[in-house]
Amino acid sequence: MRITGGIARNIPIKTVRGTDLRPAADRTRQSVFSSISAAVDGASVLDLFAGTGSYGLEAISRGAKHVEFVEKDHRHYKCLEGNIERILKLAPTVSYHISLKDVTTWEPRDGQHFDLIFADPPYNSLAEHLDSLMDRIRKWLKPASQSYFILEAPANFEIEFPGLRLLRHLGKGKNATQPSILIYNLEAVPE
Repeated sequence: MRITGGIARNIPIKTVRGTDLRPAADRTRQSVFSSISAAVDGASVLDLFAGTGSYGLEAISRGAKHVEFVEKDHRHYKCLEGNIERILKLAPTVSYHISLKDVTTWEPRDGQHFDLIFADPPYNSLAEHLDSLMDRIRKWLKPASQSYFILEAPANFEIEFPGLRLLRHLGKGKNATQPSILIYNLEAVPE
């Protein structure tokens, strides 16, 4: 695995061996960031279920200004710290914070809001995690047309989030072992 674009392009992303971690593949991240490229530069980013941090690290490489990583597994947390250190050598002005917490109990510091929220939850508990996050994701997104919630899920997975509009479904209908990406943004509130 490696960073696919931006100033850290081709820098390897290390993983923890012997765990059930399923990092976002290079091709998947390339597709996602091609779809949201205009929103990344200067963005405030939240990487939920961060694991190796591949989504947040990719965002840093492509111009994000701040990334919050949330990961509950201590082994992945330590690996993530190393990955961030390597990328920040090329982007020293970027700020970040890692929370060693369960996503279901985590809350942003100081009422933060985010331009981009990435979530790549374990597939075996996807519905459980999403139920607990649905209302919170809406509150965490900045109310702007260029704010996105990006969910990595199994192929053909679809879910409606009240208050969020599905803009794009990448990978739909392909091989069931491949992930699909659902890209949402806030629905406009009628005046």
